[in-house]
Amino acid sequence: MVKRSRYMVPLLLLCALTVYAYISYYSQESILDRVVQRNGYELYQRQQSVPFEFYLDPDWLPKTSEEVEYHIQLGSLHNTDIILDRIISRDKSIYIGLKAVPHMKIFLGSFLYIWDIKDNNTSSSYDPIDEWQLLDKNRLPLQQFTMNYGTGEGPGNTFGIEIDKKYMELLQQGLYFKFSGFILYEYWKK
Repeated sequence: MVKRSRYMVPLLLLCALTVYAYISYYSQESILDRVVQRNGYELYQRQQSVPFEFYLDPDWLPKTSEEVEYHIQLGSLHNTDIILDRIISRDKSIYIGLKAVPHMKIFLGSFLYIWDIKDNNTSSSYDPIDEWQLLDKNRLPLQQFTMNYGTGEGPGNTFGIEIDKKYMELLQQGLYFKFSGFILYEYWKK
């Protein structure tokens, strides 16, 4: 009995390390990291300014100055889920935070990313002039929002828009948001 238990501990430890290594190597985050760094992968920028449109339900807006976490999937595009992560009501503005979660495959695939990945393995934010467009319930552009909002990116594949509270009445009617700051990438294992 003592002899068997002496071998069981190292065997269990070896199994646990094998499972950990497998999960670490094949996790979505690990594959994305290797693809973006071109570590064993070829990466090709397929298209810039890929649009994604979503409706912001007025019921999601916080009633007081607070931060509310949601994690609501707003849609999926090019193997990437777009998630409403949080809405923060500040004294003078409302911040809508989103994240793009790619579903990476080990051998090849495509995904949306908010960063412009350069050939030298650096990246910069990709900010087209018309990155955000706000639309009314009939999906018509709201001209008063031109340059009356702020945006942000990072860390990772997170992004958002901040809108002045003077437009709270419009937000409470429900708005469509069109984000055109995605870049579509394709990748394959070398």
